[in-house]
Amino acid sequence: MTPLLLTKLLRDLRATWDRIALMTLALCITLVMFSGVLYTWGVISRELPRAYVSTNPASATILLDRALDAGQIFQHNPCFEFWLEGSSPWHCASPFLD
Repeated sequence: MTPLLLTKLLRDLRATWDRIALMTLALCITLVMFSGVLYTWGVISRELPRAYVSTNPASATILLDRALDAGQIFQHNPCFEFWLEGSSPWHCASPFLD
């Protein structure tokens, strides 16, 4: 680098010192926030499965011979009619709730 270019660089830095300081501060804040997001993601990905297992979830999976379509579901469960009408299904008698 020639002495003339070095002099120009130093003058430019001196003239825009506040802008450079604010950009540096913004980059530092961005890195801190990004680190916080990564840390939170790490904690949640570790703790969420542990919290789920601590609720004693069901340990069985129901497998059907064939999939049910919407007509079969409505046919076998009268509570869906209340949902379609917009009323509360809690007073209906469903064979699946027994």
